[in-house]
Amino acid sequence: MNYQQPVRSTVTNNFPTPTPSARASSGSLFALQGMRQWQVGNFGENSCPALVNTPTYYDVNPALPMQIFTSDCKGNFTQNTQNVISGAAPTTGFVDAIFAGDFNKTGVDSLMFADQGQELVDCGATPGCAGHDNELLLNQSGKLVNIASAQLNQDDAGGEFNFNHVSTMYNTNVPGGQTAVITRLGGSSVVGFGTALFNNDGNGNFIENNASLPPEVAYTPTSQFNGSIDYVMQGTAALANLDSSGSPYLIVGTYSGGTFLTHQNAVFIYKLVGGVYQTSSRVTIPIPATYATIPYTSGSNLHLGVSSIVVGDFESTGHPDIAVIWEGGGTGTYLQLIHNDGAGNFTDITASANVPNVNIQNSSGVVLADVTRMQAVDINGDGKTELELLLTGGVNLSQWGNWRPVLQFVNGQMQFMDVFNGASVTTIAQQLGVNPNSTPLQPWFGNFGSGKTDLMFLAYGDPTTLGAFTGTTNYNMITLLHK
Repeated sequence: MNYQQPVRSTVTNNFPTPTPSARASSGSLFALQGMRQWQVGNFGENSCPALVNTPTYYDVNPALPMQIFTSDCKGNFTQNTQNVISGAAPTTGFVDAIFAGDFNKTGVDSLMFADQGQELVDCGATPGCAGHDNELLLNQSGKLVNIASAQLNQDDAGGEFNFNHVSTMYNTNVPGGQTAVITRLGGSSVVGFGTALFNNDGNGNFIENNASLPPEVAYTPTSQFNGSIDYVMQGTAALANLDSSGSPYLIVGTYSGGTFLTHQNAVFIYKLVGGVYQTSSRVTIPIPATYATIPYTSGSNLHLGVSSIVVGDFESTGHPDIAVIWEGGGTGTYLQLIHNDGAGNFTDITASANVPNVNIQNSSGVVLADVTRMQAVDINGDGKTELELLLTGGVNLSQWGNWRPVLQFVNGQMQFMDVFNGASVTTIAQQLGVNPNSTPLQPWFGNFGSGKTDLMFLAYGDPTTLGAFTGTTNYNMITLLHK
């Protein structure tokens, strides 16, 4: 990979002082560095890439307003929220997914957020986490306008919300042809659980229609819970084209509790038959045996849960494979790779492909950062698909070891890709102008100005005192545009 000289943009935030909650009275505000809360878009400001960020305190108040950074197509980014959004920027709780796309045939991007809300209490207790509404900002006359209340069904009658977990968007590659796949965890203070499909009518109206979903997957109001159904209790779900039929498959993965009745921890793959995803013919891919004994949290009886599903032709067979992240709550994240033969047959190749440990760990095995999100990317423009790993937080270069932010499939093996052309940690740090031992970095690939796959590092400053807490609110965007 050949990159131009680094371009540095400095971001200084003046966030309000956080207020202690029932769950957190002091400590580090780690969620300010989460990569689920970032996305790239083009909102028509100058036809150059822009970045969206939804900063969050995660488990303490207050909720923070979203931010948009516009660029000059040369790698320089400037906070410009007030000129891109009409009116006040909406505040968000804890956004688990940001979608950018042409939702209403304007030729520029609009935005949707899947927002679970802040975890101000123990979500598994009673009362649990309160949940949140999702956000929909349509591009109208060159401005993003928040119209979620009018054009996105929220199922929040009576002021009750949902725990909108990691969600996905299916694109037909036609403006206005998106389907939002919103997955919701349950809880004692929210109104339902399961996955809901919101179909865009072509004009930015997202209309819920779950008729194609099997009952164990479909969004279910808590009042309609049926104890005889073996609910998947999924952590996320996705629609993806896996064969030449022209109809997307449905892929869902269990979360920490497994299926409701049979307690399976697995990925389920459904084919659309007669307009319905059929339970009777679904394919079950269990959690890899080496991951099955890892608890969700240390000492708990819960298992790892699926938090990310990405499809891409990683094996270069002409058939998209399935990459799955199984996450714990402090016990790390673990990658499963599923082979697709293009004829409706799927095989777990995690072991045979020697899928590596995707956590960054210290010499004692303590997880310093794990994978919060994945993307299918073509790093060097050769037409091959690689798998990008995005972290929960920044980590000093000296602690990366053999870890790299991209995996590639070579000679039947899934392995880290040398995205730095063999450069040493010292050389990389010198080129970026950072201290390899004290500057937490988060790498991120995307079109940041060149029209190709560029590289950006979020380089975080020292933590500052925010009342009873500490958090890193200031950082540099270090952009390396592709030559």
